[in-house]
Amino acid sequence: MELLTLAALILSLPIIILFIFDFYLHHDRRGFLVDKIPGPKTFPLLGNSLDVNVPPEQLWNFFRDSGRNYYPVYKFWVLNWPVINIRHPDDLEIFLSSNKMIEKSLFYDLLRSWLNDGLLTSKGDKWRGRRKILTSAFHFNVLDEFVDTFVEHTDRLVETLLEEAQAGDVVKDLLPMFSKLTLGTICETAMGTKFDGEDEAQNEYRKGIYDLGSLFYWRATKPWLKSDLIFSMTKNGKRQAKIVKRLHDFTMEIIKERKQYHHSTGGKYLNEFSTHDTESRNPSATKNRRRLAFLDLLIAASSKEQEIDDRGIREEVDTFVFEGHDTTAVALLFITILLAENRDVQARCREEVREVMEETSGKMNIKDVQKLNYLDRCIKEAQRLYPSVPIIGRKAVDDVQLKTCFVPKGALVNMQLIETHRDPNYWPRPNVFDPDRFSPENSRGRHPFAYVPFSAGPRNCIGQKFAMVEMKIIMAGLLLNFHFEPMELAANIRMVPDFVMRTAHPVSLKFVPIISVVHFILISLHELLKIFPRTRILKMIDLILALVLIPVAILLGIHVWVHQSRVGRWVDKIPGPKGFPIIGNFQDLKGTRDKVFLQQRKFGNEYYPIYKYWILHRCLVNIRHPDDVETVLSHTKNIEKSPHVNLLSTWLGDGLILSKGEKWRGRRKMLNVTFGTNILEGFVSIFAEKTATFLNRLNAEAMAQGGKILKNVEPTYSELSLKIICETAMGINLDDKNLEFAAFMKGIQKAGYIFQYRFMRPWLQSEWIFSLTSMGREYQQVVKVLHAFSKKIIEARKEYHQMNDWRYLGGSNGTSADQEDDKMTRSGKKLAFLDFLLAAWKRSGIDDAGLQEEVDMFVVAGHDTTSTALALTTIILAEHKDIQEKCRREINEVLNGLPIEEITMKELQQLNYLQQCIKESMRLYSVAPLAIRTLKSDLQLRDYFLPEGTEVAVQIFDVHRDPQFWPNPEVYDPERFSPENSKGRHPYSYLPFSLGPRNCIGNKFAMLELKTVLAGLISKFYLEPVELIRDSRLVLDFIIRFDHKMHVKFVPINN
Repeated sequence: MELLTLAALILSLPIIILFIFDFYLHHDRRGFLVDKIPGPKTFPLLGNSLDVNVPPEQLWNFFRDSGRNYYPVYKFWVLNWPVINIRHPDDLEIFLSSNKMIEKSLFYDLLRSWLNDGLLTSKGDKWRGRRKILTSAFHFNVLDEFVDTFVEHTDRLVETLLEEAQAGDVVKDLLPMFSKLTLGTICETAMGTKFDGEDEAQNEYRKGIYDLGSLFYWRATKPWLKSDLIFSMTKNGKRQAKIVKRLHDFTMEIIKERKQYHHSTGGKYLNEFSTHDTESRNPSATKNRRRLAFLDLLIAASSKEQEIDDRGIREEVDTFVFEGHDTTAVALLFITILLAENRDVQARCREEVREVMEETSGKMNIKDVQKLNYLDRCIKEAQRLYPSVPIIGRKAVDDVQLKTCFVPKGALVNMQLIETHRDPNYWPRPNVFDPDRFSPENSRGRHPFAYVPFSAGPRNCIGQKFAMVEMKIIMAGLLLNFHFEPMELAANIRMVPDFVMRTAHPVSLKFVPIISVVHFILISLHELLKIFPRTRILKMIDLILALVLIPVAILLGIHVWVHQSRVGRWVDKIPGPKGFPIIGNFQDLKGTRDKVFLQQRKFGNEYYPIYKYWILHRCLVNIRHPDDVETVLSHTKNIEKSPHVNLLSTWLGDGLILSKGEKWRGRRKMLNVTFGTNILEGFVSIFAEKTATFLNRLNAEAMAQGGKILKNVEPTYSELSLKIICETAMGINLDDKNLEFAAFMKGIQKAGYIFQYRFMRPWLQSEWIFSLTSMGREYQQVVKVLHAFSKKIIEARKEYHQMNDWRYLGGSNGTSADQEDDKMTRSGKKLAFLDFLLAAWKRSGIDDAGLQEEVDMFVVAGHDTTSTALALTTIILAEHKDIQEKCRREINEVLNGLPIEEITMKELQQLNYLQQCIKESMRLYSVAPLAIRTLKSDLQLRDYFLPEGTEVAVQIFDVHRDPQFWPNPEVYDPERFSPENSKGRHPYSYLPFSLGPRNCIGNKFAMLELKTVLAGLISKFYLEPVELIRDSRLVLDFIIRFDHKMHVKFVPINN
């Protein structure tokens, strides 16, 4: 009996002692305070050991469920270890921002046999000293050097995947793929050693790191193995010791090799890699040395006042490799999975990467990486949903009052970052992947500790910038070369707890190569022909197919290249008619000129207020909203005309219409002075004289035909305006010269037709190809006629000045045009536009070619546009007899019996209603219905972005008929331009002479001529319509024209 009692006592004593110890744990100050915090039910002695010693997936679910059930704080016990779990951003801020709470949790001690006192596990002053040394390793300049390593490893991964893709779809287990990649980049940046997967020692090192990770988790869930002595006696403890020795030997061998390298170079590279002077490192020095690594900075520190010894170097290199590769690999896994699920986000990322790569020289640097803003948001959002380190452990070295609880000294604190990142109080719809959460506007006002994937405060991740740069470069390389297709959804991936966010099973993804169309066709053709026997007939078929398909493949390749270029990608976001591969919208825009004009009007209304169309490889973005028009036309850099206008270069050379850059600015400055007020006032008398002659002849013809005459208005006004422009601007009276102006006017009409024909056929834009066509040869003959006309004008004016010993050009220096014209007017001479050009020619300010260019330009621009405006206004006034009569009353009142040949600037300025009528005519039928520019810099319109190089057509005809700015736009109403109705109108809703720096230089000249001719005409004739203008067919070449003859009946008033 005594023996039984003794045995029972011996057996129960340990249990009694354990119960006493358990009672002590829970009733001492720490245990008492910890037990005030809610949490899952505990068992005596064991605490929650039964909850945590379960299969890994169940343990993960235990953490997640407890976090939700006991929001925002809970505790659990593992034997004698109390663990407090927090998630509220306020609590995280108090703990993480404290300079005292920097000691890591006891769990991290399990890594000491490998990492010793590296940055992850060290504490106190040792941690602070090491942190200070290592901070400089992540300076901007150092990271820039690491970029090349990231790019090289990414390129190797892409090449490997592309090679595998030749055998079919590439489905990869992501974690091993990314782990191999990130371990290679980490080892090369940390130790300067290339990991190519071929070296046995490198493979053993990689395998050893993976094995240690699994051993860490196995030991962490078994508190009785915390003792290094007890653990070393176990099978896994002995296995870990062998692994650690192998890792240490590998690292020490690398350190030894790097030290020998620096010894052989006299340590000169270590001087520039000073731990305190990374900003002043010489970038050019990198060309003459091996790429410096993280290890080199540590070696530099070891040689400088013994700031760190060889053991310390090994500790930090091992720590950096351990922390840096696995966390990044896991982050890349989840980023790719989430992008695969969200195709629209993936496409937007790819677009951004392409744009940045187009701006580089083909290889990224740190500044290029910083431009990947949207990719940065995607990575951040992936890290929010799946932080690489989901839990951070700290030890409370002192009492701390959090917002939600009191933490006593000695307690272990887990910060559940994955729960913080999914807290619906801070993240609406927390389980949805939405990168725009991290846009600047959406990030404002967010709690700074609601997102801490790299921890925060004094002990935050020192390598977070390194990790972000690496991830962005790897993702950029993959996005450029592959589409990601999911094999499973991220929400269905099962997790297990580990030092990092670990998946419970392999996670795979399909990588679909992005190859060019040419590459695809050639590969397909090659594979197709391989299945046939190589007979002679089939060889011939092979050759024929190649001759047919290769050009098609080239054209398709050009098509893809154009549409995937920076301009093409942005432009294709703009709505427009659906086109076909290669030809684009050529089918929509072929046909007669009047049908093309109507089709453009249809597109403008259907895709209001902006649309694009493609003709082969050329794209034109068409705009009509005044806000967009103002953005384009008012820009001081975007003054270059479209390459389409260069189709006129054979004729107009580099005249003011076609020239660009400094040449245009110089010519514009020189010619501006020719439109001074005094000069224009002097021209009015010529307008009046020519108008009077024209009216007298018209009246004589009418009287000869019974008191009225039917005239085709376009050629009628064309001859008049040509005579006016030649006498005013060129100083030549066509009535006195033997010049074939009828052939000239016909030549302009023909040149306009050819221009439009060629405009719609991009393959004819090559001067050489065009010259081989029958129309090209015809155009050359037309240009000869036009040039002959302008040369005779120049020669005649030169002859005049030679006869007068050039004395009238003596003062024409381009700066005092009005004063010089005053002198000439008093002497009975008129200073013409051509006279200023000749004065510049005399002092070598312009050559013979320049003279020819500007004369050609001004004659065609000055007479053809004005004659068309006169024709349009006459036809419209003939239809609207009430408005015509109102004009007549105003003209008669202003002239008050004054003969038309005596009209002056004073009278013209009083013809306000007539001016309103002219403006309204030019609104309805703008003579120049579009203005085309090539953008020399990026532009943001109201709704769309236009990159540099885009061709933009301002559809002036449609701007002038926009019902948002012109009520009842089809109605002819001159009162729109009364002073009261013009107030508040958008300045770019009316632009018949264009606007901005490249507006029409002769707009005042034109308006004075129009008013003079129409005042004389309306005062002498009734205008009667023959056909309505709305029934006419309009076409476009340089300007708007009628597709057929348009007649007006002129009835003399005195009849």
